[in-house]
Amino acid sequence: MKNVIYKVVSEWSAPTYYDLDTNEELYDECDASEQALWVVSYDTKEKEIIEWLERFYVGEDDEARARARELNLEGE
Repeated sequence: MKNVIYKVVSEWSAPTYYDLDTNEELYDECDASEQALWVVSYDTKEKEIIEWLERFYVGEDDEARARARELNLEGE
């Protein structure tokens, strides 16, 4: 598919915790934090992520970018 590329995205989170029995919100953390990096396949025409392929730890930017480049080269 010509309109699919591989790119690196960052996953962010600001967790909210709920009581499982009552669904009452017990704690809401306002500050978002970076959780992970993902290599994804991305449809440039539809402008949406198709598949979450590989997860990397925060700080592994170079490794994630290298994997995305490798997948893009394989797709050519």
